[in-house]
Amino acid sequence: MIKVAAYLRLSKDDGKKIKESNSIDNQRTIIDIYIKSHPEMVKVGEYIDDGFTGLNFERDGYKKMLQDIVDKKIDLVLIKDFSRFGRKLNLVLNEIEKITDKKVNASIYSITEDLDALEDYNDIKFTLEIMLNEHYSANISKKILAEVKAQHSLGKFIGSHTSYGYKRDPLDKHHLVIDDYPASIVRGIFNEFLKGERGKQGIARDLNSKNILCPSAYKDSQGENYRNSNKLPATNQWTYSTINKVLQNQIYCGDMVQGKASYSKFKRGKKAFPKEEWCIVENTHEPVISKEIFFEVQELIKKNTRTIDFGNISLFAGFIKCNECGRALVKTHYNNKITYVCSTYKGLGKDQCTRHQVSEEILKKYILTKINNKSKELKNELNSLVAKSQEALNGQNNFKKSIFNLESNILKFENYKMKLLEKNADDVISDSFFKENYNLYEQKISQAKNELQKLNNKGEISALDNFKRNKIIMNMIDGHFTELTRELLITYIDSIVVSQNDDKININIRWKY
Repeated sequence: MIKVAAYLRLSKDDGKKIKESNSIDNQRTIIDIYIKSHPEMVKVGEYIDDGFTGLNFERDGYKKMLQDIVDKKIDLVLIKDFSRFGRKLNLVLNEIEKITDKKVNASIYSITEDLDALEDYNDIKFTLEIMLNEHYSANISKKILAEVKAQHSLGKFIGSHTSYGYKRDPLDKHHLVIDDYPASIVRGIFNEFLKGERGKQGIARDLNSKNILCPSAYKDSQGENYRNSNKLPATNQWTYSTINKVLQNQIYCGDMVQGKASYSKFKRGKKAFPKEEWCIVENTHEPVISKEIFFEVQELIKKNTRTIDFGNISLFAGFIKCNECGRALVKTHYNNKITYVCSTYKGLGKDQCTRHQVSEEILKKYILTKINNKSKELKNELNSLVAKSQEALNGQNNFKKSIFNLESNILKFENYKMKLLEKNADDVISDSFFKENYNLYEQKISQAKNELQKLNNKGEISALDNFKRNKIIMNMIDGHFTELTRELLITYIDSIVVSQNDDKININIRWKY
């Protein structure tokens, strides 16, 4: 009697259709039917690796089976096909050599492929089947990654948990809708921060004093199995960090932000990507707050002024600087009026720097006039660019069309390659036909990628496009401003530099754009 073992494997990496056809039950049925049709065989064991990749042999079931083979308990291993045994050519051949070694003298037989490792080891079909399995594994990983990126690029939500303030659309799990109660808390956080009366710590304390559930506690209350890896186990309250995260989450202004990090089960952690590599798709869902409010808050955060303190914030704090020493001008009172003077002068005296004194009232009027004048200048510049750039825009449209066509061709040729693999595996086409056409599509893909690279290097954004993309400029053009506010400063001005020559004070504005 031939002592037979059944080896069954299913990987998490297998696609949906592959999982269905290669389920453990399906593999077992095929093997059991084969054994029943061969009365000289007796089943002595069944070894299962469910959820293990075929790219290595670090599998509990396989290791136990190999030891039993070495101990002469097994003569023959039956598998549905060699993709169940392994998907990496050099490793598969290495393991086969261990099993078919003269000291062991066992073999492996693939039922659906009719391949015996002992008899067919040198047959080209044997090697080709394993090569195709390896190639399929590489392609399925690429396809999964490509599918995730495609979902990201379309602005479809594919995360496990939604941001606080949102929930999944019951009609479309990839679309977000507003969760009214937490969304109202988010609006309050943004509004409080913009007022400048409280910093992030102050906002957190206020929410805690009102017994408002923090995001993780709220999700728990809604029955979500949510765990915040950054939250301390004993902490179940709003913190500075939580407020900071809410204020910088672009999803609240209606944009989908994904691809911020990659997770590795081997490294047991995540790798954060720089912001320029994130996938951001604008206007994918209803905003909790407007884009104007969101970007104003980002500018306020960048200023890194005393927003963490609990006192009132000066209108010009973080903006106004001394040209001579580079230090900030600080608010002071002079003749019952608010003025600004150089902090070096105030702290160290006239030997170190001059006063640079300027009245807040005069400064406000001057800055407001300059903003309105700049608005008119930019509007004239926009009109001039519109008149000059029609030809450039037409060229850009052709450029974008060429890129789209090349990218479409690359995807089309990749699809043809996969179909060739499938047909060759099913013996619909010959090995020679497969190799010839497979290489042809590889060349076409390489050519298309080279052309795409050349186009990307030549691509230029027209001056008008550049102008329109700048939200700061476009907002300034659309507005006529009657009052100078801190939000206005944050939006349009980088810094205000005050210089002093004898008794003459000069004010220079450095604009954001």
